[in-house]
Amino acid sequence: MAPSLPLDILREIFRYCDAKNVTETSSYFASIARSIPSLWSTIRIGQRQVVPEGPDFLSYWLNRAGTEALQVSIGPLDREAAFDTVDKICHILSNFNSGISRLEISAETAILAGTLIGNIFPSSGAYPNLLSLSIRVEDDEADDDEDFDDDDENPPSLDNYLARVAERFPSLQTLSLPTFYDSLPMVPKEASFSHLHTLVLDGAWEHDAPSIILVVALLHSTPQLETLWFKHVTQDHWSLVPDDPTTPSELVKGDRTDIRGPVFLPCLTSLAVSAPGCALDIMFSINAPALHNLHVDGSRGPVRGSDERYDVEWDGYNTPHILNCLKHLSLHSKQLRRLAVTSVHIPHADWKWLLFGTAGEGLPFPLLESIALHDIEETPDTERCGFNDALLSSYAQDSRLPLRRLAILRCNFQWSGAVLAQAFRSALKGAPTESYEFEFGPFRSGDELDGLAAEGVKLIRRQAGEVEADTWWTRGHGVDPLDLHAY
Repeated sequence: MAPSLPLDILREIFRYCDAKNVTETSSYFASIARSIPSLWSTIRIGQRQVVPEGPDFLSYWLNRAGTEALQVSIGPLDREAAFDTVDKICHILSNFNSGISRLEISAETAILAGTLIGNIFPSSGAYPNLLSLSIRVEDDEADDDEDFDDDDENPPSLDNYLARVAERFPSLQTLSLPTFYDSLPMVPKEASFSHLHTLVLDGAWEHDAPSIILVVALLHSTPQLETLWFKHVTQDHWSLVPDDPTTPSELVKGDRTDIRGPVFLPCLTSLAVSAPGCALDIMFSINAPALHNLHVDGSRGPVRGSDERYDVEWDGYNTPHILNCLKHLSLHSKQLRRLAVTSVHIPHADWKWLLFGTAGEGLPFPLLESIALHDIEETPDTERCGFNDALLSSYAQDSRLPLRRLAILRCNFQWSGAVLAQAFRSALKGAPTESYEFEFGPFRSGDELDGLAAEGVKLIRRQAGEVEADTWWTRGHGVDPLDLHAY
């Protein structure tokens, strides 16, 4: 039936298909596919493509793409790859580099990742058509084990290739980097990303705490940044960035000791950070008056592929540090509207401050309208499970905060439908509206929540296993920098 369809309809259908699959179906379909440049604009080069015939096949593919904007994915590649073939592949791509709009690289080491970028984009020119650059490095210690001949000069690492990234890729909108010390570049003080709106700093493979000094130095070059996603598996804290102009910062690349905070980010609306650790500490080093969304994420992934998880110690330092960071953030981010908390222990007294503020200072986030809780466990220490019926009862008596959405997902602390319904009715103030929403997991709610539905509150009931756990640590390019699932 398909061959009898009009040619223009077949062309439109094939735009959503894999080019290789279409060409292997029939000679007729193959001839049509070869006339659709957009069908060939996505290039995937993995270990299986690093074979002797790989470069010729790549040339054929790229020529079919014509002038279409290219989306190129390379890797994962390790040190066992046939590098003569890899060099040929990069050389071919360099002939089409002006057409690459999106590039993803996965490599075992920062040196290998930097070499790939350097071969595709020679340092002699600027490449204004590259809009998205995503780099994964799987081992921050592997570079120390690289074998080089005594007569060879060690090739530059990734950070050296990216040192002038703002100038070489002036139209870059999205940048995703590992947080290893030899991956984060020291961008020159005079350089600026004029279009960058999304920055992802992925420490899923990190052994050591990332350098917050380098992160702040990078943020000084992102005046248009709208979304910052900064997470890592370690929980160590590094020294904070000084805000006193007379106090030198910690010595970093290029003998720089002039990194200062705070960084003014007037366009930043979404911030997602891991806690505890230096990602959380970034709140002390930024001024984000337009911030609307904040996700504080305490989840940790498997350790180097094992089934074990990193254990976060919510001790006498890490637990109160959450409150200190939020208090500092509240000084400049009064526009915060949505707060998501994953696997983080916030005591009852700290939740009281979040919802009710203090008599002298008022509400810390007066526009907060959504709170989402994920994977929060009840412990014998009630101070570690602070969101409870007592808090909801207090909100029923004092609902100045304009909460319109509450989500409690994969949490095992106790809450009652009756008290929650009372809190929602207080917020409704007798005026039914569909703008109020409660999302929750398996719970025997009785009639209390059903009554809320009749009053206009949207109830979203999730079954066990329906809501996936936060998986930022799966170590892929497909990170959602907005963490939309969390809110």
